[in-house]
Amino acid sequence: MPPPVAGASRPLENAPLPVKRAPVSVAGDPGQAPRFAARPAVEPGLPAGVPVTARAQAADGARYFAVAHQGVYSIIGDKVRRYASLSLVPRRENAALLLDAEGRPVLVGDGAVAHRWTGDRWAPWRVTGMPEHRLVNLGVDPDGRLVALAEHRPEAPAPAATPPAADGEAAAPAAPPRPALVLLRAEGGTFHQLGRFPAPPELEGPAQAGPLLIDTRGEVLVPLFWQETNGQLRGAGLARFADGGTRLEVWKGRLGFDEEAQSPVPLLPDAWVNDVARNPAGVTYVATNAGLVQVAGGKAKVYDENDFIDSEVITAVAVAEGGRVWAGTLEGLGYLESETWHAVEAEGLDARIGAVAVDPKGTVWVAAESGLWRSADGERWQSVPLGVGVPASGVRDLVFAKDGAIWMLTTQGVVRFTPAG
Repeated sequence: MPPPVAGASRPLENAPLPVKRAPVSVAGDPGQAPRFAARPAVEPGLPAGVPVTARAQAADGARYFAVAHQGVYSIIGDKVRRYASLSLVPRRENAALLLDAEGRPVLVGDGAVAHRWTGDRWAPWRVTGMPEHRLVNLGVDPDGRLVALAEHRPEAPAPAATPPAADGEAAAPAAPPRPALVLLRAEGGTFHQLGRFPAPPELEGPAQAGPLLIDTRGEVLVPLFWQETNGQLRGAGLARFADGGTRLEVWKGRLGFDEEAQSPVPLLPDAWVNDVARNPAGVTYVATNAGLVQVAGGKAKVYDENDFIDSEVITAVAVAEGGRVWAGTLEGLGYLESETWHAVEAEGLDARIGAVAVDPKGTVWVAAESGLWRSADGERWQSVPLGVGVPASGVRDLVFAKDGAIWMLTTQGVVRFTPAG
């Protein structure tokens, strides 16, 4: 976990590392790097007592510091920013595949409109009951009902003449209307509002979200993101809608030990959430770009490279019957059992994992760069042939139909197949 951050008066935020940077010149002789790397950070705003391994000065005056085990920090004026590892990870598109109560696949992509499979084509599906809202993402509760997360961003009122204040100076303009997050559930073909909440401060732009997870108690967990004007996504933590969708709390990315001690809700090691799962006892497992997080009783425990996980970037997570927690990483597959991490030593499962799912029979399915794999006992793995023309890699999501078919969302489209055996 990161050490306390010095200079707390400066604003600090997580951000993806920009692809394009201003020209830089390295400060110092590269031959002195070994001695320089052993020098602890003393720059206000950087983690205290942690070695700085490199630094650079940009043409626009920004200073960049590579901090051991912490990533890259920039200091521009009084603003400090930590660049997270998510910029090094292939982005998972904001898309999810789910099945409605009738077993019809519903596809939610980057747009505000979902698409439903009619049997021979994908038809646009404009969700009724939320005319003034923008659909962000959908989920299915244990009863098969659709639950929607929407965003309402009111239009800013037209500027009006501002009367002078009493001292003769112009009064400050009114603050723009604050956007809201709205949680809705389908009843009789129409969505009805469960709760409406002011958008949390972590959402600095239009909201995006990962798939909604709804447990048997009606709690909704959803990864949050926000979109910059250039289209780039930034992580905003995990939203938890509790008490029947009437209360919202956000598990945001942790910035230091001091913040964790003062937070009334669990904090995550990184604000970018790739996946989330929950076991029947209510223990939550969150796949982040800085480790696998277990949240139980309001307390968060992080499993990372210190626990022998090959990669701290957790791409997918699923809970199997019996409590074993399967997780995919950038460097392969493994599972958490009795608070111990076990890596799967199997050829074909030693690279980036795209999706992990457990079917109703308890079989574990894994989408890897080498194709689709399954295991009934978690020990012996079988490669699953998908047929000619079906993409073997690039699988983002797996869902299981009642008739035994498997629907897969891939980089090249949606695939339905019925596995043999």
